[in-house]
Amino acid sequence: MQYVTTVSSKGQIVIPKAIRDELELSPSALISISLIDGNIIAEPMTRSDSIYGSFKVKSPINKHKVKEIYKTTISKKFRIS
Repeated sequence: MQYVTTVSSKGQIVIPKAIRDELELSPSALISISLIDGNIIAEPMTRSDSIYGSFKVKSPINKHKVKEIYKTTISKKFRIS
């Protein structure tokens, strides 16, 4: 289904409720925005809090280290400074 939305004077757009519900997006959800061949691509991202405890490791790792690794990986992948 296609939806129409507008861009505000601040450059903000509203994601239609049906799409937010389908993707289970809540307020403050992280969205990756890309420009590919003149098209805007928006993809939901996973917060480090929601993946904490999902990995098997040989030695103990704390939540701070997981967040640091996640931030570094996302920064490199999406060129975020």
